[in-house]
Amino acid sequence: EALRLRQGARLVAAGRFMDGIVACNASLTRLPAELPASLQHLRPTALLGHGAFAQVIEVSDGRDGSRYALKVVEKEPLALRGMLSQLAFEFGVQRSMRDPHIVAAVELAEDASHAYMLMELCPGGSVWGAVQHFPACVVPETTCSAWLCDATRGVAYLHDLGLVHRDLKLENLLLDGAGRARICDLGWCAFEADGRRGKCGTPQLASPEALRGEPHTLKMDSWALGCCLVQMLSGRQLSGPQDARLPLGASAAAQDLGQGLLQPEPSGRLGARAALGRPFLSGAPAPIASEAQRADCGGMELE
Repeated sequence: EALRLRQGARLVAAGRFMDGIVACNASLTRLPAELPASLQHLRPTALLGHGAFAQVIEVSDGRDGSRYALKVVEKEPLALRGMLSQLAFEFGVQRSMRDPHIVAAVELAEDASHAYMLMELCPGGSVWGAVQHFPACVVPETTCSAWLCDATRGVAYLHDLGLVHRDLKLENLLLDGAGRARICDLGWCAFEADGRRGKCGTPQLASPEALRGEPHTLKMDSWALGCCLVQMLSGRQLSGPQDARLPLGASAAAQDLGQGLLQPEPSGRLGARAALGRPFLSGAPAPIASEAQRADCGGMELE
């Protein structure tokens, strides 16, 4: 039942597209009065969530009733912070994703004030939300293994493209209609070769080397996978690297994986594909991305 819990209250649309949406004051994005022409067949049904720079709405297609998630981002708050290029990069990368473990973009659009990403709807909500419905927020190892394997496969796909997610966490893993976990929110995504440094993502889950100001590498995501493992098996929220340890009652297979993912030095830490070979994560590795897919991971132009 936890997989079917919805995030956000049901909404009733009236008049213009956004008239039925109760705006979220915690987000810097203000919802527009109407959508661009290419998206005007959509009708809002629920406010799914929000971030600092975006709001996500469940919508239905007025033509056939299909349901989607619509990410709405107002450009001005990003422009004032010099972040429009990051938004363009996120949309370009999301458009190129072709992996069942990553939420797919169906359509991209923009107008003078906003950018829009129409995505597959994951009706189970976030893994973080589902975790709250287990006793003491502790996930059984069989369920944890399945969700973490899904996430690790998605991370391995990104890494094959040379991309670092940089904000992997339970809130950014969504459950599809089959109860499988899929990665979302590529807003902090970057190419490893760019050698990004500094603050990004969620500080409490940052890897030790990121906190030291070192370049962000693929192993940064490995640390984040280890943090997801700890959170699901311990029921604890983490406040820094010092909390990234599994409970004593975790199985030997879980301890083995945790030790590999949570090595303090990135050189000794498991990569995503190596992690898939550990006993706790069953199943064969996903296919390696093609060179054509690598070349397609560029940004899009935003006006």
